[in-house]
Amino acid sequence: MRKIGAEVASGVVIFLAFIILIAGFLFLKNTVFEAGTYTLLIEFDDVTGLEPGDIVSVSGLRIGKVNDFELKELKVFITISISPDVQLPSDSHAQIKSLGMVGEKFIDIRPGTSPNFLKAGDTLQGKSVSDFSDLTGSAEGLMRQAEELLGNIKIAFENIFDARGQADFKETLAHLRDLAATLDNNSSHIANTLINIDSLSTSLNEILTARRAEVESSIKNFSKASNRLEGLTNKMDQSMTSVQSLLAKIENEEGSVGKV
Repeated sequence: MRKIGAEVASGVVIFLAFIILIAGFLFLKNTVFEAGTYTLLIEFDDVTGLEPGDIVSVSGLRIGKVNDFELKELKVFITISISPDVQLPSDSHAQIKSLGMVGEKFIDIRPGTSPNFLKAGDTLQGKSVSDFSDLTGSAEGLMRQAEELLGNIKIAFENIFDARGQADFKETLAHLRDLAATLDNNSSHIANTLINIDSLSTSLNEILTARRAEVESSIKNFSKASNRLEGLTNKMDQSMTSVQSLLAKIENEEGSVGKV
């Protein structure tokens, strides 16, 4: 009996501690900076998941809370309370973000650089950003695509390894085995061929090395002969030009005689 009573008492203590923890969280969440707070408006296109009492922060520090919402011309205007010791530049803007996987929303104000500060009743522009829920949705889409891809791969393998596919696969393996056997049977011949090619290459290299002077001399002689041939060609061109000039003079003289 004493053991059961101790267990019941422990259970009650744990339950009360859990209740106190939840109450403390709700209290901290819904704490309002009443003394000297000022209110601002934030314009958003979409405030999905945001609720009154959610946190307003700057650089990760809580500076206020969400009060209420108002719909005007399909735009949502959020009223927030800001601590009096916080001054925000007039070109600041706000974003709705998520706290990790839980999905708890909060407003993150990104301070601007203007020397002027927002006053009570001023309006900030809210910007939509991708949060964790958006990333989760994208991940789900990728998972679906991966599942479809795996399904297609499975179908492809099933088509490959059906009766006809298995026969083709076995035939391909048989050809590969025959090729391997042929290479193995001719391995000595292939090795000898490679040795002969290496020996031939070595011999050619030795010949070129031994007769390099002769080869270079032959190249020089060929170059000289080429130069001489070019000179002879030039002389022949000059001779042909002279002959053509002579023939032209003869024709002119014959024409003159005919006229006389």
